[in-house]
Amino acid sequence: MCCCCPDGIKAILYLWCRAGCSKHSVAAALSFFPPEPPLYTIERYHNGKRYHVEEEVEDVAIASENDENKKESPVTMIMNRHEHFRTKAMKKAKQDRNEPNEDMTYKFICSHDYDVGSLRHNNVQLKTNKLQNGVMVNTYTPTKNQTGTDKVILFSHGNATDLGGTHPIAVALCKATCCTIVTYDYSGYGHSLGFPTEKKTYSDVEQVYAYCQSLSSNDDSVSKSDETNTQSKVILYGQSVGSGPSCWYAAKLSNKGSPPAGLVLHCPFTSGIRVLTNEEKVPCVIQCLDIYDNLGRMEKVRCPVFILHGLKDEEIDIRHSQMLLERVHTRYARDPWWVPNRGHNDITEGRSGMTEYVTKINNFVNSLD
Repeated sequence: MCCCCPDGIKAILYLWCRAGCSKHSVAAALSFFPPEPPLYTIERYHNGKRYHVEEEVEDVAIASENDENKKESPVTMIMNRHEHFRTKAMKKAKQDRNEPNEDMTYKFICSHDYDVGSLRHNNVQLKTNKLQNGVMVNTYTPTKNQTGTDKVILFSHGNATDLGGTHPIAVALCKATCCTIVTYDYSGYGHSLGFPTEKKTYSDVEQVYAYCQSLSSNDDSVSKSDETNTQSKVILYGQSVGSGPSCWYAAKLSNKGSPPAGLVLHCPFTSGIRVLTNEEKVPCVIQCLDIYDNLGRMEKVRCPVFILHGLKDEEIDIRHSQMLLERVHTRYARDPWWVPNRGHNDITEGRSGMTEYVTKINNFVNSLD
C-alpha cells in the first residue's frame, strides 16, 4: 500500500482483509454502533398476562478504549465489537423462537435519561409492535388532532441510538405536527432481531413503510372522496445514518411512480466513504466498499425534500448536505435550514432549540397539503 494513502483508507483496507474481503462485514463494523445496553426495555404480555422469557439476552458491556488492560488496535476493537453483536443476534433469535406467535403485546419502557413523563399530558398515545421481520416499532398517535392531518412520519434514527433515544423527539413531533410518528429499530438495534447491515436497513424501512401505509389507509379521518387517491401520506425522515435507507427508499418509490409524500434529511451524508474523505469523488481503491450512495440517489427522488444540518457539525460536515441539495430537482427542493451554533446531535437541545425545530418540521408538513 502506498505511503500516501490516508490512515482512514488504510484502516478500511485492513478491515476488508481481516473480514475475508466482505464488503458487508466491513460496512457493518464501521457503520453501526447500537447502544449497549439498549436505551429502553420491553415488557411482553401473552393473552394479557406477563410473559417472561426463558433466557434473557445479556447486555455485556463492551470494553472502552480507556481500559488499562486493553491493548488492541482500534481495528481489532471494531472487529471484536462486530463479533459481539453477531453473537447477541443469535441469542435474540433463539429467544424469539420460544415466544408465542399469536396474542403477544408489548409495553415500551424508556430509560430514565430519555423519559419525557406522561404521554397523556402530551396528548400522545403510544403503541409498540413487533413486525413479522422481528423489527420493533413505536407508533405515536395524537389524542387531539387539531389540524386534521392524516400524514405519517416514518423516522429512521441515527447511529448510536435506538427507540429509547428517539422517544423524546417522537413525542415532540407528534404533539407539534399532529402527525402519526412511527419510529423503529434497525435489525440488531435495541430489541429488534437480526444483525445490522446496509441491506437489512433497506429491508427494514420497506417493511415499516408498508406498516405506515396501512395506518394511513385505516385512518377514520380519510373521507370517501380520498379513498381513491393513491398518493402516499407517508413522509420519510432520515437522521444521520438513517438518511441512507430513507434516500434509498425514496428513490425506489419514485422510480416506481409512487413517491413518498416528502423526504426530510437531518444531518445526512452523501455516502459512507465520503464521510471520511469529504470529497464528492470516492477514491477508486475503496469505491467497492462504499455504502449508502445518497448522492447518486438524490437526483432520482421525486417528492419535496427538506434538509437540516448544524453549521458546527464535526461528525458529518455540512458540505454533505450542500452537495445533496444541489442534486435535488428544483421542483422538489425546499429551503434548507442550516442551524447556527449547532452540531450533529444537539439541534433539538433546549426549549428554544426544540421549539424552532418542530416549527420548521411543521412548516414543511403543512407545505405538502
